[in-house]
Amino acid sequence: MNTINEKSIIFTKLSIQKDAEEYIIGSVINNVFIRVPEEAVILINYLDGNKNLKEITELLKQEHQLDVDVNGFVQDLLELDLIYSIDGKRMHNISHDKAQKKWLTNISKVIFNHYTNSIFLLLFLSCLGIFIVRPDLIPTYEDIFVYETVGVSLIIITATTWGLTFFHELGHYLATIKLGIPVKFNLSLRLYWLVVEADVSGLWSVPQKARYTPYLAGIAFDGLLLFLSLIIQIVFPSFFPGFFAMASLLLILTFGFHSLIFLRTDIYYVLMNYLNIPSIHDHAVEYIKSFMKSSSPSTIKMLSVKEQKYVKGYSTIYLIGSSIAIFLLVFYTIPGSLLLLKNTIDQLSSFQSSTFYFIDGAITLLIILVNMALWIIGAFSKYKHLAIKPFTNTRE
Repeated sequence: MNTINEKSIIFTKLSIQKDAEEYIIGSVINNVFIRVPEEAVILINYLDGNKNLKEITELLKQEHQLDVDVNGFVQDLLELDLIYSIDGKRMHNISHDKAQKKWLTNISKVIFNHYTNSIFLLLFLSCLGIFIVRPDLIPTYEDIFVYETVGVSLIIITATTWGLTFFHELGHYLATIKLGIPVKFNLSLRLYWLVVEADVSGLWSVPQKARYTPYLAGIAFDGLLLFLSLIIQIVFPSFFPGFFAMASLLLILTFGFHSLIFLRTDIYYVLMNYLNIPSIHDHAVEYIKSFMKSSSPSTIKMLSVKEQKYVKGYSTIYLIGSSIAIFLLVFYTIPGSLLLLKNTIDQLSSFQSSTFYFIDGAITLLIILVNMALWIIGAFSKYKHLAIKPFTNTRE
């Protein structure tokens, strides 16, 4: 255990970003970020590995007329894992080596810049224009099945969905590492939906305006794929018939999913960044709980009147969206899943009469079991990380 005393020489190596009247400080090494007042930033600037804590205490009094408990503050930083070294001894074994991904960073700079961002927007608008000119290309629910057999269709749907998910997350990844920030992925849940979640908490180390591109990069890649899918259907209508209509449908559903801000999707993070309320979702949940218990939410009191207004508005959206989602789960998702499982069992029972339907049922059952396993992994991951770090920033 590390002991802090007045002779300790501390080096923090933290990022510092102005945030309204306060500052967000943190480390991209372990993705921990907190909001602090200006006085804390003044103190942190002295924690450069050159002066001991006693000297810093005296300098704060002489140069800034600040009488603070320097030892106590440094101890708090240590508990939050925000100390880089003590007396020259490093606290982290993790090396954030930007040079290791230099080639990826160079690629990301080509893909995401001022000019290409405009192109991504133009492609998205072009998709809307194509649907207006060619409404026959607007996919319907029937396009989800490329083949009549359920098993083969599910294989194609599952493989395509994960392929699209990979490409979506690749957009977030490239746009984030362009800023020199590491990205970690894991499976998680949004209510009951399984998602791939990217931890991009390091974005708190860059200015507010610089965060928009990483947040929207996944949608930008989705727009690119939708545009290509529509062009292929126009120019080569006989090329893999049905597949690109299905892909277009899945991409449109993805756009719809990300508009559900109560699930903390990409659009939610854009809105959160614009409103500059990092924990608006958590504040809203606390507000709803306190309202139901007729108690006063503690953290919301610290927000401005304007921020409280936004939190209450988001609370309404969260309640309505969650209610609809639960309704869909109870009356559509669960009955539909049970029906699919029943039909699959019926197919497996037809081994003697039809080998084809038995194989199709076996494939369907395998996909169901794989999806159930992934869902359990996502649920475990979600509840394992319920005690999240301050200002963690994860999106799917």
